[in-house]
This record gives sequence, C-alpha cells and structure tokens, in this order.
Amino acid sequence: MRSILAIGALALASGAAQAADNGVFLGAAVTQTNINALTTNVDVKDTSYKLILGIRPIDSLGIEVNYLDLGHDRATLGPVAASADATAFAGYVVGYIKLPLLDIYGKIGVARWESRADLLGGGIPLSLKESGTDLAYGAGLQARFGSLAGRLEYERFKVGSSDGADLVSLGLTWTFL
Repeated sequence: MRSILAIGALALASGAAQAADNGVFLGAAVTQTNINALTTNVDVKDTSYKLILGIRPIDSLGIEVNYLDLGHDRATLGPVAASADATAFAGYVVGYIKLPLLDIYGKIGVARWESRADLLGGGIPLSLKESGTDLAYGAGLQARFGSLAGRLEYERFKVGSSDGADLVSLGLTWTFL
C-alpha cells in the first residue's frame, strides 16, 4: 500500500513539474560573473543579477532576452587605482528537452555588451569605454511547477579583449500569458 501511495505521489509531482506552461514569461536570477582581464590587472568576479523576458510558444522552442549586470571590480596598482564594470543585453533562441521532472535547455544568440574602466592616479583620470556584439551561448536545467520555474544555467560570451564572460545563475521565471 505504501509503495502504491509513493508511486501515486511521485506521479502527481512529476505531472506538475513537467507540465509545460507555455507562453510569455518574466524572471530574475542571481549571477556569479567571471570576466578575466577586462582591463590590465582588473578581473571582474562579482555576484550580480539578470532580468529575463521570454516566450515559449511550443514545448521544445522559445525566445528570450536578458539584461545582465556583469558586475564591478576594483584594484590598486601602486599609486594607481583601477575599476571596471560591464553590462549586457542578450537575445537567445532556446531549445528545450522535456524530462519527467526537468527541462534541459540550450540557447544560442548574441550579446550586446558595454564595459567601462576608470584609472585614477598620477593626477590624470582616464576612462575607457568599450562595447560590442558577440556570439552568446548557454545551457541549463529548469524545474517547472505550473507557471513557476526554477533555473540553474551557464552562459558565455566575449567581452572586449577579455577571455570572455562566464556566468552561472540561479533564478526563477513565471509564465503569465
């Protein structure tokens, strides 16, 4: 009897978690960003955030746009202080594979990024701004519970002369239309 109840409970939970709630969704995530050598001796390794807007018209395909605060960092190099920060907008086509309790997804698109570095020292302040558009890609897991989904994902794209921006995020989305 217990095994029948356990199987029934698992089936109900599985049905709720895998039910694709297609439509327009909003979300937010906490991100851990790592950008190596954004400027000389300044790496951006920061906890920040991203905002998500998307549409999933069918179970296996979606489109989403993200605003990403890529973080800030500061360093002192003798008498010179340096700081750097970066942001990005990214647009993706997302492919989903449904499993009993999870969606696995991959995404590919473009990221429009902007970075700024300030050097202060020697009496001459210097600001450097750089921007560009580069290929962006990522992958993740998502547990869906009706209109709510919890996500864990990885994203990567190039930012300026850096080795690239690596982001790991943990977030929630809510489908409302």
